Amino acid sequence: MTNYWLSSAYQTLQTSSDGKLLVTDDFLRTYLSRPELSLVPESCAAEKSLHQHLLSNPRLAVTSADIEALADADIQENYRIWLRFRERLLAAGSLESFYMSLFKGGGVDVPPLFVSQLAQIFVRHILGEQAHPLEARAGEIFFRTQKITVLEDSIVMAADEEVVTRNAQAVESGSIMDLLKGKSMLMRSTDLDVLYEENAEEYWARNEGFDFAVQLNFGHEPITYFCRVLEKWILHFLGAQVRITPHAADQ
Repeated sequence: MTNYWLSSAYQTLQTSSDGKLLVTDDFLRTYLSRPELSLVPESCAAEKSLHQHLLSNPRLAVTSADIEALADADIQENYRIWLRFRERLLAAGSLESFYMSLFKGGGVDVPPLFVSQLAQIFVRHILGEQAHPLEARAGEIFFRTQKITVLEDSIVMAADEEVVTRNAQAVESGSIMDLLKGKSMLMRSTDLDVLYEENAEEYWARNEGFDFAVQLNFGHEPITYFCRVLEKWILHFLGAQVRITPHAADQ
């Protein structure tokens, strides 16, 4: 059994009898530790008081007057956004119900970052403790923006966009091709490692680094594992058992 993506806050949630995820006080507290809401030396007395009260009771009712008492206008807006998010979460009954509601009616009215965080939690929940490392890497595509590049011989590579940007800035190059140098794509690269079946277990030691690239060509294992994750996602949210099979472009 493997525990991974610990920073996702998945471990703070509870699971209902039908496998849905339920909001807990500890889950709500994780947002109070985020940079948008955490205290800084410049925080005013009203902000410190509100923050402490919410840590003690994350479901505490907060009035407009409480928010307007905060000295920093940006912090006021951050609290309004989070409180609206909290209200919808608690009203939905489960994280799944809330997530599905975002794509109906009025649409998404919460920060994209919150949506991505929930997607990571769902993938973690769906894959469980027995996930294959290539499944977990494929699952990153659900919540981490990928940079897709076609290399020589039509090799299609996916790498985490944030990691590529960070590495590119370090070497003053924006090309994933430069980052994936090496004698063979099957070997460890200079700056980004490529995850294959042969080295898949290395993923667990670096599961929150998001620094493995994967090859997404037809006939290679990562694309098959991506299909398996899609199948599990559809089953979890829609209750539909489907089979997704990759095909070569000329089929």
